Amino acid sequence: MALEDRFKQELNDVGILSSFTNNLKTIEDVDQREQIYRTAAMIIGGRDDPEIGRNLYKEFITKNPEGINSFINSNLSSKVNQRIDTEKFKDLYESNIDEIVDVVAGKINSDITKNLNKDERKEKYRVVSVLEGYFNDIIDIPQNQDQAREILARNVGVSPELITESTVEDSRYIAVRLTSAKYLMKSNGEYKIDKAKLKELMEKSIEVGAMLYSKADQ
Repeated sequence: MALEDRFKQELNDVGILSSFTNNLKTIEDVDQREQIYRTAAMIIGGRDDPEIGRNLYKEFITKNPEGINSFINSNLSSKVNQRIDTEKFKDLYESNIDEIVDVVAGKINSDITKNLNKDERKEKYRVVSVLEGYFNDIIDIPQNQDQAREILARNVGVSPELITESTVEDSRYIAVRLTSAKYLMKSNGEYKIDKAKLKELMEKSIEVGAMLYSKADQ
């Protein structure tokens, strides 16, 4: 059964906004942040009334970065909830979970096929790199250096004291790759997304499912 157009748009909006709240923790480039503010303002303000979005964007750019982050994070859910019937949205998400997973899994597998390399030694590396593009927004790495080092040590199975030169970005990169690899399987000699694990992940969190769907629907 095909997903309703309005539900697909709402699913995309929730996914994009959820990604933004994670990206704003790490993106420092001014132009990238302004693009996020502009898109977030349009979605939160409502696509049907551009004037509301424009006014909200003007409000964003008059605040300092910390103020904008705080505003978006504190108002994100309430603004979306005002426009989306959250109970209906949740019901539609749960009742259509198989179709949503099919879209995400199908797009990921298509991307894997396009990026395969004939060099077997590099094949898994390239496949995991494809998955990184989908999973990078759902991995939460603390910006505190010591906490990030502890997570990196736990992921690679060593003592934090042995990791002396790592950065927060190192921790994020390795965590994303390790998480991505967990959702990979090889069937009949071909790498594919593990659909059962993917569905389990998407059933646990609507926000995560929406983020994955918004990337697959691009």
